[in-house]
Amino acid sequence: NGARVWLFTDVRPGIHFFTIRVSVNTTVTDGDTLRNDVKCEFKIPNGFTWNTTAWAETTIRMPQFQIVKVVDKTYAYPTEILTYTIWYNNTGSLTSPWVRIEDTMPVGVTYRGVSGASIPWQSGNMLRWDFYNVAPGNHFFTLRVTINANVADWTLLTNSIWCNFTLPNGYTLSDGSSDASTIVI
Repeated sequence: NGARVWLFTDVRPGIHFFTIRVSVNTTVTDGDTLRNDVKCEFKIPNGFTWNTTAWAETTIRMPQFQIVKVVDKTYAYPTEILTYTIWYNNTGSLTSPWVRIEDTMPVGVTYRGVSGASIPWQSGNMLRWDFYNVAPGNHFFTLRVTINANVADWTLLTNSIWCNFTLPNGYTLSDGSSDASTIVI
């Protein structure tokens, strides 16, 4: 249950304290409340035992991301342009110092451009964007690709993305993935 016990003997009159430092695990989310309870039991010189309790709460404040990708066409022909909209919404209460989005384009498409973001780093079919100081709120950009002329009918083109971000203390978290698909006709 996380309980810890300390025993202090011969405590003199006066103010006494100690500090406990804890690490918060990565399962918390923005808005969670953490509570710490303490119970102090002490004996006075006549042997009588007294108890007192206290507690403290803290509310987690952190960036938190929802990543969503949509495509403008469910069905498309070879040589058509597909436009993907990528949403990276900071639904938390703090700015994230850094957000990385990686996009794996499907085989059979060619990158054509992006709007609302810088030109991505590219390696093969992988595109990567780094965004800095992403405030709470909705953020998006669009990505355009062309379906290659030699893609066979009924080919399913699935474009996948994932998102990592950092907390203000520099700790990196992953906050999901999303994909969007088009069938070539």
